[in-house]
Amino acid sequence: MGKKIVIGIGNHLMGDDAFGLRVVESLKERYPDTGVDFIEGGTLGLDLLRHFERADHLILVDAMDVGAEAGKVFLFDQEELQQFFHDRPLSIHDVKLPELLRVARGMGVEPPRVSVVACQIKQVVPGAEMSDEVKGALPEAESLVLQELQGT
Repeated sequence: MGKKIVIGIGNHLMGDDAFGLRVVESLKERYPDTGVDFIEGGTLGLDLLRHFERADHLILVDAMDVGAEAGKVFLFDQEELQQFFHDRPLSIHDVKLPELLRVARGMGVEPPRVSVVACQIKQVVPGAEMSDEVKGALPEAESLVLQELQGT
């Protein structure tokens, strides 16, 4: 069995953008001795690629804005990411997740399996707290990450 890595992406100082970080922080605290690397990736963008080559299964957790209902949680695999988001941003960060995966593929460091657990944002405002809708989605997102980890 290969290395499993879960990376939370986001910014604690930008309201709902903290979603990915909060999920990873919670899982890291609740499951410290599982052999899974829970990484708080922040807004590191291309710097995250250093973790890709170590992973057999990579799960990215992030906030997104695709016009869905605030707090809606999504699970995407590599194929779904490429099909659905080939011309749309998934992440609200400078480097979008599909771009990051394309770069990883081009560099030969794309993990064999990649999943993305994402939540539709309501607000990304400097200094704001997470919205109730996105806070309410945290347990569902954590559950999806755990299901993905057990499925490999």
